[in-house]
Amino acid sequence: MKRNLILIVTVFFSFCSRAQKNEPFAHTLLWRISGHGMTMPSYLFGTMHVTDKKAFNFPDSLYYFIEHTDAFAMEFHPDSANALMMSYMEGDIEMDKEPVDVFSEKEMKELEKNISKEVKEKYKNKKGSLVKYFFNNIIGGDDKKDDNSMNTFMDAYLFDVARSNGKSINGLENGIDQLKALSSLSSGFNKKKISEFIQKWDVNQNSPIQEFYYQGDLNGIENFFTEFFSEAALKTFLYDRNLVMVKGMEEIMQTQRLFTAVGAGHLPGERGIISLLRNRGYTVEPVFTDKRISADDYQLKAFNTKNYVMKVDEHRFQVELPGIPQKRDGAQGRLVSMYYDLAGGMFYMTVSGRLTSEDKNKGAKAVIDQHLEEMVENVGGKMISRKPITQQGLEGEEMECAYTDKGKSRYRELLSENMFYILIVISENKNNLVSEKAEQFFSSFRVLAKPLVTPYALEQEDEGFKIRFPGKPRQEPIKLNSETDKRVSLNSYSFFDINTGNNYTVIVTRSKEGGMLKDPNTFFDSYEKNIASSYGESRVTTTDTVLGGFPAKYFITDPVNSNQVMGLIIKRNNTGYFITTEFDSGNDFKKAGDEFLASFALQPFAKSTWRSSASPDKDFTAWVPAPVKLNKEEDYELTSNDDETKSYYAFDPHTLAYYYIAVSPVSKYYWADNTDSIYNDWKSNVITTYRDSLIAEKVVTNGGITGREFVFTDQYTHQITRARLLLNGNRKYQLSMETYDPGKSDVDEDKFFDAFRFTRESDASLITGNTPSVLFRDLVSEDSAVFQAAYNAWYGLHFEKKYLPLLLEQSLVHYPEYENNYLTVNEKIFGEIIGMKGLDDQDRKRISEYIQQKYQEEDSVIENNRFYMLGVLASLKTKESFSLINDLLRDHIPQKGSPYRLYSNLNDSLALTLQLFPRLYELMDDSIHQEMIIPLLTKMLDSGFLHVQDIALYQEKIRDLGREKLNKSLKLKSDDYDYTAVNMIDLLQRLRKDETDALINQYLRVKPVSIKEPAAIALLKNGKAVSQQVLKDIATDQYYRAELYDELDKLGKQSLFPSLYRNQSDMAESYLYQSVLDEDDLYGEQEYIYIKKMTKMIEGKNKRFYLFRINFTEEQEEGEDPVVTSYLGIAGPFDLDEKSIGIKKDKNLSGVYYDDEFSGDMLDSYFEQYINDRIKWMKE
Repeated sequence: MKRNLILIVTVFFSFCSRAQKNEPFAHTLLWRISGHGMTMPSYLFGTMHVTDKKAFNFPDSLYYFIEHTDAFAMEFHPDSANALMMSYMEGDIEMDKEPVDVFSEKEMKELEKNISKEVKEKYKNKKGSLVKYFFNNIIGGDDKKDDNSMNTFMDAYLFDVARSNGKSINGLENGIDQLKALSSLSSGFNKKKISEFIQKWDVNQNSPIQEFYYQGDLNGIENFFTEFFSEAALKTFLYDRNLVMVKGMEEIMQTQRLFTAVGAGHLPGERGIISLLRNRGYTVEPVFTDKRISADDYQLKAFNTKNYVMKVDEHRFQVELPGIPQKRDGAQGRLVSMYYDLAGGMFYMTVSGRLTSEDKNKGAKAVIDQHLEEMVENVGGKMISRKPITQQGLEGEEMECAYTDKGKSRYRELLSENMFYILIVISENKNNLVSEKAEQFFSSFRVLAKPLVTPYALEQEDEGFKIRFPGKPRQEPIKLNSETDKRVSLNSYSFFDINTGNNYTVIVTRSKEGGMLKDPNTFFDSYEKNIASSYGESRVTTTDTVLGGFPAKYFITDPVNSNQVMGLIIKRNNTGYFITTEFDSGNDFKKAGDEFLASFALQPFAKSTWRSSASPDKDFTAWVPAPVKLNKEEDYELTSNDDETKSYYAFDPHTLAYYYIAVSPVSKYYWADNTDSIYNDWKSNVITTYRDSLIAEKVVTNGGITGREFVFTDQYTHQITRARLLLNGNRKYQLSMETYDPGKSDVDEDKFFDAFRFTRESDASLITGNTPSVLFRDLVSEDSAVFQAAYNAWYGLHFEKKYLPLLLEQSLVHYPEYENNYLTVNEKIFGEIIGMKGLDDQDRKRISEYIQQKYQEEDSVIENNRFYMLGVLASLKTKESFSLINDLLRDHIPQKGSPYRLYSNLNDSLALTLQLFPRLYELMDDSIHQEMIIPLLTKMLDSGFLHVQDIALYQEKIRDLGREKLNKSLKLKSDDYDYTAVNMIDLLQRLRKDETDALINQYLRVKPVSIKEPAAIALLKNGKAVSQQVLKDIATDQYYRAELYDELDKLGKQSLFPSLYRNQSDMAESYLYQSVLDEDDLYGEQEYIYIKKMTKMIEGKNKRFYLFRINFTEEQEEGEDPVVTSYLGIAGPFDLDEKSIGIKKDKNLSGVYYDDEFSGDMLDSYFEQYINDRIKWMKE
């Protein structure tokens, strides 16, 4: 319903307006504009975007005014309709949302219930949702389509009247911008009002919109739609655009008499066109008339329009169209052209392509059947009639089809020896299919003589390549959206060999200054994903290679309908090449494709003029191919502040290489013994051990400054970087560039590094003479800014073992505390001690003695950090340190701070922790310690360090604690979560006693499923029964449904899983919901709408995935409507056997594709991209 939807949304838009606060508007749709320096009046008319002839009963003065003005204006120029249609079909604009899409599935069902029996009876034969019918016809106007309807909608008809009278035609806004704005109109609906209106739906009355329009009641139209749309929606989709339209009208009215026809909803209200013109000084008056003229009675003036002859040499045919068509390349070398005759209400289309060997073997009828099936399926419809034809000596067939959105088409396909040609006319009026225009279009088709094809050597110095095409290629830039166009350019070179059917293409991607291509791994991955999404991952073979010293990929696909593709992908710094040849695998055409690929060669780029350039602030000079610039994206200011961080670059306009110089200050709190220590520390920040691999390293000298140079590769992205580090005074300078062949030397690039000079050189004495004392001095400052600067600097500092005495000395000092800092300074110091490497027995003794000495002192800092002090002892992992913990716990039990600081370190040393019992049993009476001891006991039992009989004396205490926790849990709400209750259940289950199992059974009474589920599993583990009702209650929960099944599966009790949810679809939703909640920090309501199933090969086996549309609702500030954002959710992989409903945890790929918002047209592509990314992420 794409076409119908565009018209439906336009209908909605035409009437959107807001109730005015000034006097009501006269009941007329026709208005005269005068004054404000105009010598002759202009006119304004409110239209309705329908084809119902009743709406075309115009005032006689309307035709007179059009005939006697100079220019005609409408919302967008008719010539832009073709670009609009092409942009929509190519996905530049999305109109996937119908008005009803604002409602959830649940809300839709509720709306259906509100429809009266009378309405349901009248429309009982109506297919599909009655709610959708309500939106599309009752709110939008019941635009009945029949053979007596007008050929096109009202605005287009008036345009035809103006055109036939020789008027200049103007568009007041851009058509594509209009539809982009309209595409999200649905989010502005007032759901409550729509629900109320459906309940009042009267089948015996016309749509209120129609009644208001036929009465010329602008006030009624405005008030009605104000109730249905939010203020924010009306501003975006109406008021802002009214300003644009008025500006366009004024520009024309100052020099010409103008007749303007726009949707009636634009006219009324204090922000409508009438009021806006009056506010600008114009006089706008209503025009009344008693006489009306039907469109059937108005005779359009005859005027000559010369048809456009579209000649397509590549596919050897020509055809005549009413205007210049839009063209695009289709799949498998097909060419598609489209032209929309707005006034005639006719859509023309041609599709041409080669016949594969498989096509030829199938025969003409089978080929036409396949193409026709594809066409009808894409738009939804059925074939009405079919007959064989002959034209230009070519055999073929002609069909008539009807579509679900009331459109009809005439389809003609002709076959030559190697080609097929399809001509289509689509219209809502059946008579148009056999009109003079249609007959002229079909009969104008001609097959052209075979072209003479001679090889063509293409050499592009600016883009750095040469290649040999079989014939002269078509060269054209690829259109990009405005944001992408700022960063890169794409040029396409293509040739279709009509004689062999081979298609040859080269696409060159070049970054612009300020943009860059992605790293090699991501660059190649994006191309591979697109290829895989087109041909299937299992059908593509990719091989790594090198071309001209640059990384490349060679790929070839398996035959698909005997069609095969192979090609090269090359990344040359910030230039990318995508070379492909498409051929028929059933013929010996691969050889020509191989020759085409083999002829591709990289050429040297034009040489830039390298020169010495000073930085904008004259801080340094560098040898570069272009002036050194400050990175604007970093928003740095040009000042002489030595503490400033800056980033500079020079961009080579030919090679597109960037040469970077990053400048950053060394923190005044940083210390080092010598420059080697500084460089080693710096190196560890530049080259990360977990992902970078060092290729080369050397000591370098720039002027009087000695530095370091490294060449390293990123193991994940495969990007190779050459970097030079230079320390000048207390500032760090990092020179860097991307490279591909570390062994290859370029004189100018070497000079970029070697010729770099500082304006002023300084030694590093400020750093090497520094000590941590400066840091600790400022950490006790009462000046919050001074304190925070020192606190923030901590993350870039490293305390060596020799500073242990200092850290101990500073660990219990009173420091300021601020809420925005997660850790206190004392906690940071203790954390530093715990993580210190290379401690010996003497160091451990020093730590133990210090803590033993301080632990008992009465001091607020000590009181707040006793848990951390015990945690430090536990981190030493010696019998002596654990013995000391036992003694200290006996003397003084910590009551403040986080017990996690101690118990997290105990969990790492269970054998040593054993000696803390029975002291820890005694601490179970303490609520602070209890929450940590319970899971520790469970872990000790599971690991075998403790046995049930070891804690026999304390089981009654544990049951008492379990009852206390139960009583608290019974007071929880259903969405509450208490991990301590879950920990208690885990421990009770390990005891395996009837008494404790009976206690666990009581936990099944609580409301939170997060507690009920582990209680049920605990009972089943201990051989106790759990009722089906309890299990059903758990499975009803969207999150715990999959959790329950997985736990039952581990126990071999899958048969206990409730039958109501024993299906892949319900489990898929649960696995997906788990993934969203576990992996993403999301808030607000989420709605899961099932879309479809997909099958994909995973680890050599076909697996099933379930696709969902997830609507995330984000609440806004009071008075603002919630924002709904939709993404594609994917759950799987499941076995193809639908009885298998679980997913192994290590195989679960469920999650959300967040790279792009949901798009129905892109499901397959998004699915492939998500699965490939997910598998790669899990491997890493």
